[in-house]
Amino acid sequence: EARNTLMVDVDPVTSSIANVFRVRSNPGLAGIIAGTADWASAIVRTTVGRDRGLDILPSGTKRAGAPNAEAIQRIRGDFARMERRYDLIVIAAPISYVMRGPDSIIPGPDVILCARMGRTRIADLKRSVESLRSLDLRIHGLVLWNDQLPVLESQEENGASRRPARAESSNLAGVG
Repeated sequence: EARNTLMVDVDPVTSSIANVFRVRSNPGLAGIIAGTADWASAIVRTTVGRDRGLDILPSGTKRAGAPNAEAIQRIRGDFARMERRYDLIVIAAPISYVMRGPDSIIPGPDVILCARMGRTRIADLKRSVESLRSLDLRIHGLVLWNDQLPVLESQEENGASRRPARAESSNLAGVG
């Protein structure tokens, strides 16, 4: 039985994952944190390539501030349940979010650091590695981006041009 990958975006400022895959941003993770959405309604399934499915938990755009301690524990518990469902969970987060340590909803210590060639300074990269290691996070690799960043739509354009999400609630039953 093939299982899926879940891609999670935690940055409501850019909603970059929703923009790249052209899926709706809301309710997303922001709705789950606020308690106004469950995982089944927030996860969007999209097709990658010819017929490969990818589950996406967009960031949502309505988050106000950092989640409280209760929400952090709830979300971490939800991620633990998701680990049984998915072969791989990829969480796209700015380093400032990862650096929150115990105040972050990011459940695991495994990190792949991303940098832009010709843009990310070596000193900044070194500082990031040292900071992540000081939090006992394990850096498994480095992705070097050597191209223009994808052109992302504004939130208004993003919401107007979304592909409708396909209902797959039976696959998400019992989650959240």
